[in-house]
Amino acid sequence: MQNRIATALLIGMFALLGFATAWIAERPAHAAQPTAANRSLPEFDKDEDEFYARVDAVDSPTELTVTVLDAWRPMDKVQGPRWPNGIAKVKPVKRTVVLEELSGPSDAEQRKSAMDFIRRTLKESDHEVICTGSGISVKKGSGGEMISITAYVYVKKGFTLNNAMVSHGWATTSNPFYREWQEAAKRKKLGIWRDRQ
Repeated sequence: MQNRIATALLIGMFALLGFATAWIAERPAHAAQPTAANRSLPEFDKDEDEFYARVDAVDSPTELTVTVLDAWRPMDKVQGPRWPNGIAKVKPVKRTVVLEELSGPSDAEQRKSAMDFIRRTLKESDHEVICTGSGISVKKGSGGEMISITAYVYVKKGFTLNNAMVSHGWATTSNPFYREWQEAAKRKKLGIWRDRQ
């Protein structure tokens, strides 16, 4: 009886060892197959000015450096934005985004406050935005050429960063649509209007 049990255990151990060896041998073959995470992503068109992006840096009260995560399509307005939630659907590329029709403060302290306001606002949207642009240009800098987009920047809450900057008094605008918000910020002495008569 004991011999049978010992034999059965020995056979079972050899079977398990054989199974483990086969499993280990198969792993490199499976690892070599492309997965959704490591498949090559499509290139993002240089002429595209509407996209989802992650904001990497606030360069000034009117300029951001972003990484494009996905193209924004007109049907997204109808079906509702499909936020990438940090996952790139296109090959990530850097862009400079200039907030359209805004002028930021020139005073150093006010510039810092305006940039802090942008950072707080972006934190609420997990630093993800939609850029809907009206112009594309190429800027030359020390790091080479950088594509710059003039745009309205929407945060997840559904308002534009452009409007938020004006309505909180951290920028002035040439857009007549935002003038009412600019006048309200002026009356309330918000942001840059705080110390003005």
